[in-house]
Amino acid sequence: GETIEATDLFACTMGPGSFTGSRIGAATIKGLAIATGKRVVGLSTLEALAANMGVSSANVRPMLDAQRGQVYTALYAIKTDALPRMIGEERLADLDSFLANLEEDAVFLGSGALKYAELIKKALPGASIAPPYLCYIRAGVVGTLGIGKFQNGEILDATTFTPRYLRLSDAESKLQIMSGKGSEKC
Repeated sequence: GETIEATDLFACTMGPGSFTGSRIGAATIKGLAIATGKRVVGLSTLEALAANMGVSSANVRPMLDAQRGQVYTALYAIKTDALPRMIGEERLADLDSFLANLEEDAVFLGSGALKYAELIKKALPGASIAPPYLCYIRAGVVGTLGIGKFQNGEILDATTFTPRYLRLSDAESKLQIMSGKGSEKC
């Protein structure tokens, strides 16, 4: 069996996603990196999902279920090198208004695509929903994309990196409401 010391590089998704899962993942990678002195790279959860598609003639739209009728999403093009290139930016979207304003057909994948497949097909009859086996994060994909990030010099500071959130946690929202600042999303 391999030991943790035999690992050369740690790669992890940085969000968006569940607050608890992202925090636990980041804390685990930080601890391992600091303990071993190895480097860390991070990538978007949505990018890792999009990469499951490989080369695609259609644009790819990963969607993660964010609960409360919302999804985390972005749009990617994946050309001959099979690397996802984001078109626009990642966002937290209210599903109904998001689907009502979508115009481009794409291949949808991820937990949000599976959960809302019927609504997506109703809003965009030309859209495709990826099969379930492509709708989950794969460690091998994260590792492969991570090597590319490392080669491009996109290395994180193991002591200071944090997950990326597209909205406030429930606790932060409640604190803002209690302090009179409303419930803006970040």
